Amino acid sequence: MRPDSWRFLVIGFALASATEASSEVPAMKMTTEIPSSITTPDQVETSIGTLEFFDGIPTRETADAVYDTMDRARAVQAYVLGLPLVSMESLKTGAEAVGSKAVNQFLIADRLLDSKPLVLTANTSTLYTWSMLDLGRDGPTVIDLPPGMLGSIFYSGCGSAPANMLILLRRA
Repeated sequence: MRPDSWRFLVIGFALASATEASSEVPAMKMTTEIPSSITTPDQVETSIGTLEFFDGIPTRETADAVYDTMDRARAVQAYVLGLPLVSMESLKTGAEAVGSKAVNQFLIADRLLDSKPLVLTANTSTLYTWSMLDLGRDGPTVIDLPPGMLGSIFYSGCGSAPANMLILLRRA
């Protein structure tokens, strides 16, 4: 080894030692200890993979993975929330296909369903009746039920039972 090489080696070692010693934060009078339990770790194992952080900030790959997961979750939510609307539109289209061309016309099944109709939550032990009502156009509507009919369930276009609807059914 050349004599000059030793000098560079000693200087390099001295710099490394000084840097290591100076990397410690001096404890000042007003210094508050930060518990390691509240700091962001460099890596977090999740169901979407390993998320990596630098000084608490996500890397570009981590941010992209999280945004992709959020986009996918929103797409699934849009599908799930839209499904009742599609179901209601399918019921309306089916009713029109068998002759119910206007709202407020009721269809009453003359036989039990089998597994062929594409109706959400329908079963094979119930005689169904259905109609589309336009309360915006017609206002309050009274529905007379024939004798022996068990009852009725009303759903909004979104597939949920409207909480702000007073349902009064008269028995004929």
